[in-house]
Amino acid sequence: VGGCCAPRPQVTMVAPAEGSYDQCRNVAVTLVFDQRLDPVSVKQGLLIGSDLGSTGQCPAGTEAVPLAHVDIAPTSGIVRSFLKKAAEFVHALIVRAATGAPPSPLNQSNTFCLLPGDITVAGDGGVTTTTWSPRQALPSNTWVRIRILPSVHTDDGVPVGGTGFIAHSRTDADVCPLQRVTVRPESALFSKKSGPDIPFVAQGVAANGSIIAPTPQVNWSWQWTPQP
Repeated sequence: VGGCCAPRPQVTMVAPAEGSYDQCRNVAVTLVFDQRLDPVSVKQGLLIGSDLGSTGQCPAGTEAVPLAHVDIAPTSGIVRSFLKKAAEFVHALIVRAATGAPPSPLNQSNTFCLLPGDITVAGDGGVTTTTWSPRQALPSNTWVRIRILPSVHTDDGVPVGGTGFIAHSRTDADVCPLQRVTVRPESALFSKKSGPDIPFVAQGVAANGSIIAPTPQVNWSWQWTPQP
């Protein structure tokens, strides 16, 4: 297997989007893959971290979320520095073209420390949707790294491979309140008191359309109201 005789799984959607600004501090991270993935490998290989700066050190017992990179060949320090700056400049141009935002202040070589969260993995047909929900509000006005390790693999053992997947988005200062709840599939929205059990996923949505998670800062509860 190993990707030689079967296509490697790919990320087809990530939210928040790469390079996006002004994300809620209680935003949930959602990734969609084009194949059915092994849930255990996803839970072990999905890492979310916050930017601690160029001189920051992760708290004791907390690991760093590594940067995906490709080593072309051993080079001198001057050449490595040039390549790093060039990559960051290109990244800033891409973000500005895609989002209309000012050039990104993201420094990918900064230390990103792992954030605590809960991961759910759901297979639907031939795709996999995984959601990471923060247990605490994310740091304000901070870059967040979304990292999929190369070891994440399909049910058949085909890994993502390469350098995996990486994306970054930036929070603002707000913890967003709940505006509505979405339920998938809609057939799970019971219209009577009795009926077949239907597995479903319910997610909170903020006013800006972002999927959000309950945190100690903003929480909610909801219940079914049976119709006669």
